[in-house]
Amino acid sequence: MTLVSMRRLSILLIVLSSLSCGLTEDDSAGVAGENNLWWAALALTQSSDASSGSSGGSGNTPGCSGTIRMFVSDDTFSGNLGGKANAGTLCSADANRLSGCTGTVAVLSVAGDLIRDMPTTYNFCSNARIVGSNGTQIADNWSDLLDGTTDATLAAAMTGGVSAPQSVHSGSLADGSLSTGNNCSNYGSTAGNNAYGATNNAAQSIYSGSTIACTSTIRILCLCY
Repeated sequence: MTLVSMRRLSILLIVLSSLSCGLTEDDSAGVAGENNLWWAALALTQSSDASSGSSGGSGNTPGCSGTIRMFVSDDTFSGNLGGKANAGTLCSADANRLSGCTGTVAVLSVAGDLIRDMPTTYNFCSNARIVGSNGTQIADNWSDLLDGTTDATLAAAMTGGVSAPQSVHSGSLADGSLSTGNNCSNYGSTAGNNAYGATNNAAQSIYSGSTIACTSTIRILCLCY
């Protein structure tokens, strides 16, 4: 119990004690009511302790105390990434991977797991600042990343041999929603088309406005949170 809660309980007990002074032995209903009030007071202070012990909301999730970092894979891959989860594994094993991550995930849109919903899906803070692997700020927060233009191009924010213009798998429209029919069957096939992002254009980091064949080998945009 915190000091504040102890003080609150002491005040409540003093009030309850003063109320009980006029009770007689026949005031059974009054005694029962006093007991109920006492237990309610105790529960109130305990509830206060529980709520004060948690920071609540997204402030308690990875990334809120600092930044979310992005990097572009050193390796290139066709659209058959083995699904989004396996694409995250590829990010974790890549030569350009970053250290100190709670989790690493590929920035892709597949059915039921869209880029725009990633803070909720992967439990990281949507208000955290987003930077590249060299520390350059890409966006103020997740919403800013998806508003149509970034603070810096992905290429300008990257190290590890990917500072030159590159294409990255996306499967998404600029707002982080699904580009229907353009994500290589949820990144499990080389058939069909692939919506991709362009690292050298601040307005096209997530979606270049075009597609390429799923047989084409390009890089993965990865997120470290």
